[in-house]
Amino acid sequence: MSEGLYDLDLLLTSFPDYRQLFIAPTFGHRDSYAPFSPINFPLLHHHLRWLLIHSDADNLVDLAQSQAMREHLLRLYAPDSERHVHSNFHELHAGHDAILHTDKYFRIVTDFVLNSAY
Repeated sequence: MSEGLYDLDLLLTSFPDYRQLFIAPTFGHRDSYAPFSPINFPLLHHHLRWLLIHSDADNLVDLAQSQAMREHLLRLYAPDSERHVHSNFHELHAGHDAILHTDKYFRIVTDFVLNSAY
């Protein structure tokens, strides 16, 4: 998952303008958007492996989103979290959508897929 929105309430602390831009139009006006945040979802498939990717140059979504999701997944997969939860938050240095067009992004994803066979 690349630079996703995982905790909407946390997102609004960093980017308050997002409430009117797309959060409220999508989910309605609420005090909390916790019911819509993936960091609050249960684990439905215990066999999945996760790769969280975030660029330090992303200006649309801050690193706190990816860190929150990583912590959520580590809790869900404990004590076997090292096998299931992988992240890369420090190798990419391009903008939000620009990372998708970099060789580094392709290499990170390819390495993960090739090494994910059980």
